Amino acid sequence: QALEHYTPLEYRLLRVDPEPWTNADTLAVGLLTAWSVSHNWHQETSRLLFALQVGWERAEAIYPSEPWDGPVSLPSDAPSHELPPAVAEPLRAMFPARPWKDQTPPQEPSVAGAMAVAFTGASNAWVVGGARSASGAPLLANDPHMTHMVPSLVYQQHLSCPGFDAIGVTAAGLPFNWSGHNRDVAWGVTSTVGDVIDLYIEEVDPEDPSRVRTLDGGWATIEEVEMRIGVRDGGTVKEKEVTLRRSPNGYLLNDMFPDLLPAWAPPVAIRWDLADTSEGIRGLLEVNRAKSLGELRAAFADLVTPVQTVTAADRFGNVGLFAVGRLPRRSHHRGTFPAPGWLPEYQWSRVIAYDELPYGHGSGDIMLAHGNNLMVNPRQHDGAPCVDSAPSYRHDRILELLAADPKHTPETFKAIQADVLLHRGRRLTPHLLADLAGDTDLSPIEGEALSLLKRWDYVADVDSGATAIFFTTYRAAATKAIEDELDAAGFAFIMGQRYSTNVADQWIERADHVVWDDRRTPDRVEARADVVRVAFREAVAFLATEQGEDPKAWAWGKLHDIKARHAFGSKEALADFVNMPASPVGGGLDSVWKSHFDLGHPKHPFRAMAGPVYRMIIDMADVDHGQWIIDTGSSGWPGSPHYADQQARWLKGDYAPMRFDWNEIEETAVGSLNLVPMEP
Repeated sequence: QALEHYTPLEYRLLRVDPEPWTNADTLAVGLLTAWSVSHNWHQETSRLLFALQVGWERAEAIYPSEPWDGPVSLPSDAPSHELPPAVAEPLRAMFPARPWKDQTPPQEPSVAGAMAVAFTGASNAWVVGGARSASGAPLLANDPHMTHMVPSLVYQQHLSCPGFDAIGVTAAGLPFNWSGHNRDVAWGVTSTVGDVIDLYIEEVDPEDPSRVRTLDGGWATIEEVEMRIGVRDGGTVKEKEVTLRRSPNGYLLNDMFPDLLPAWAPPVAIRWDLADTSEGIRGLLEVNRAKSLGELRAAFADLVTPVQTVTAADRFGNVGLFAVGRLPRRSHHRGTFPAPGWLPEYQWSRVIAYDELPYGHGSGDIMLAHGNNLMVNPRQHDGAPCVDSAPSYRHDRILELLAADPKHTPETFKAIQADVLLHRGRRLTPHLLADLAGDTDLSPIEGEALSLLKRWDYVADVDSGATAIFFTTYRAAATKAIEDELDAAGFAFIMGQRYSTNVADQWIERADHVVWDDRRTPDRVEARADVVRVAFREAVAFLATEQGEDPKAWAWGKLHDIKARHAFGSKEALADFVNMPASPVGGGLDSVWKSHFDLGHPKHPFRAMAGPVYRMIIDMADVDHGQWIIDTGSSGWPGSPHYADQQARWLKGDYAPMRFDWNEIEETAVGSLNLVPMEP
């Protein structure tokens, strides 16, 4: 009824009436959120793209199916065991080595890469026990990372009624907070990067290409599913028909992302088990009502998707970090490369029991942190959520800063959330400098740029010229490393895929890595130094063109800005009204203040497109006065005073009061809005 009187701008511009909200819409919001934080299929697709072009062995060398070699959130002294094979033996003959001359002609870059990373998510969360807190009670911080948009992807809310009082954030349409606190418990969430999606390669019937082999050795016809989408065409809305094919293992990736796979690629199905997903939404009610760490973990048991890592604290001094969600058990493959869809042994053997998922807890002198890194070493833990993960840079830096201060306060936690030192820079810059030291033919401007890079403190603040030099060189080197390995569509996907930098870092650490050798020059073998020197010169030339010929005047913030856009923001007449203005911002791909950019973007490869859409800090000694902030504002109505009123504070690393006591809220309120039932 309210929509009949206050129709949002977007519907008025489209000249369509909004449909009534239903429970199915709430479920759809939850599933979209889950899809956005389920990254493993990106890595599987990346390895598949390489294997199709260069063979499975070279693909595994370039994009290895190995867990990140670094600290985990819950270390263990358990004995190590071997992982199942990455590439199943029955598939290896399908991906032979392919010399450069056999490459398919490059295609024009498609939108597939960009579509694959839309709304993508990450996050940080950490907690310390009371012995490491100035208040003597646990301290918790959380900052979920998602795409910067207006309206923001998160919605602040404080829900209170008899028997229920909880504050935090959710996605519009989801009724309960997925990060927040009540009077007894505080919790934050990060993506576990759980491996809940598998790709399956189908065996096609040689006599009938519309059929694929089934698990019992027979053949099944690939189903065609027609979907209709309303598309505005001038003054009318017309239906556009989209046909997706579905095998017994799931919808085909070939249709979901047209032009991404070569035309000669086999059918590749996506399997994602969504049974009982609605139970998780209901379970969030009990999460918001939990009275202790134990009750909180028990309430999360109903969550099916997304797989998340929960960091939590309660008023009794307990803190914990644990995985939640439904994860499959694989017996014959790692889940890092597509599996044979026609062999029963490569199907999921069972669901990992909730009690088998990683769980760490304690009180007093304890620190727990997660930044989308591996929770546990998969070679030590049978219930490991994944093999693929984010690098451990953010986790490592958080623990480094937590250990540096014996007693933490909300102010020290603020400083950690705003930290922009780059462990990636600290790790890789010495290798770049070693290669550049051997180049005796640098121009004066290149020499000055090299001097700046040598003096870099690895802090990616907006004024840092060295950060700009590092990332432009890094991007140019990564580009040159794989442009001879893939067609244009595959190249665009890899460069836009958020965790491709994991493997790029490993390339840079090895001067003789196979990826540095240009397959287009069979008469010579290139090494890292050959590529880095060319990449550095290109980076310097680029910065000189963009920012002038004095390297001392170069600044990261001139390249690396943030400009949150509305869905209709590409329309020139609306752009200034609905979009946020561009603002320089510090940070990088894996600083604690994560400021993610799309290295594959043709126009703005360094623009911050994702990061901490929400920050929260809770001291369990004073839950009435937590602190929070979102990246834009709490209103989705352009022109509203609350449309973007939090962004200025957010950009400075500042916060708004997260008042929880209703008497104080009423005393400090500047206004109120009463919602009453409307007459039919």
